[in-house]
Amino acid sequence: VDYNHYQVGMDDKITLQCPRGSFCNGGEASNFTLCPLGTYQPELGSSECLICPIGFMCPEEGLPTPRICPSGYVCDVKGV
Repeated sequence: VDYNHYQVGMDDKITLQCPRGSFCNGGEASNFTLCPLGTYQPELGSSECLICPIGFMCPEEGLPTPRICPSGYVCDVKGV
């Protein structure tokens, strides 16, 4: 299995790129992992998630893009 792909079912010949909002551990990965809270990943086939930038928030697992900090809130640290 390629580093940025995951195995589909039991057939190691069928692989897909990791979807947006997730990452693949590489090697013998049989599945992808959703990006944890405070991170996001806009690209397909990534091996890591990006830390949510200042001015944005990532309040859910598996986000493909960070959300703009809502009016009335302060998002002044990374990884919120």
